[in-house]
Order: sequence, then C-alpha cells, then structure tokens
Amino acid sequence: MNVPNTRTVVAVVGSSDCAAVVAAATERAALDAATLVVYAVDAAGAFSSVRPTWWSAEGQRAAYGGALTPLQLEMLGEHDLALAVQRARLAGVESYGWLPTQRGAAGVTRYARDHRPDVLICGREHAALTEKVAGREVV
Repeated sequence: MNVPNTRTVVAVVGSSDCAAVVAAATERAALDAATLVVYAVDAAGAFSSVRPTWWSAEGQRAAYGGALTPLQLEMLGEHDLALAVQRARLAGVESYGWLPTQRGAAGVTRYARDHRPDVLICGREHAALTEKVAGREVV
C-alpha cells in the first residue's frame, strides 16, 4: 500500500505563539515537501473582517480572497504574520497566510472542512480548537 506524503501543513497561530508554532510547522513542511499555511486564528474581529469586504473595497476582494502572500498580509496590516510566512519561504517552504472570516473554533473547523489539511500544528493556547477539528465537532 502506498501512503501519500503530507501535502498541506497548517500552523494554527495566535499573536502570542506565532513564532514557535510556525518554526515547528516549517520544519514539518520542509521534511514532507508540503505547503505551509499559517492560519491566524484570532485575526477576525467579533464584528469585522481583516479582509476587504464587498462594501469596503469591492475591486480588491478577489485579490485577498484565499491564501495570502507576505506582501498581501502586509497590505492588510498583518506584519507579524507576513514575517512568519516570509521566514518559512526563506527556509525553502512554499507558504502562505490565512486570515479567517470567523474567530475561534468555528473558523478553524470551517477551514479544515473546506480545505482538508493533512496536518494541523498549534501551540498549547489553541490545542482545544484543533481537538474539536480532529474530533469532527462542527461548531
């Protein structure tokens, strides 16, 4: 039986654990020649989105609709996330940032359902979120 290699590693990060989690995820992605997505779990606000909305920047919505490059992250004001993605790229890993439209477990669960990553890596701060995703609990 041929077991497929990991294709996508997702680093679930918050503002306090970004560097350590991205470093571990970069190492794993490099070992598996996988793409790394740095998912900023706390980027979405309770009443707003970091990404352009249909009423705030209609012409720019498509440019910021999916996985984001370091430059796009900078343009959206996500400097620390942009640096983390850039460091992973400098280590030779194809990497992108992801800014969810929903905060917390609901956003992580939706991302996992829609994109089906092979590996989720998180710090202790967000362990409960990824346990919900692994248990297929949809919030």
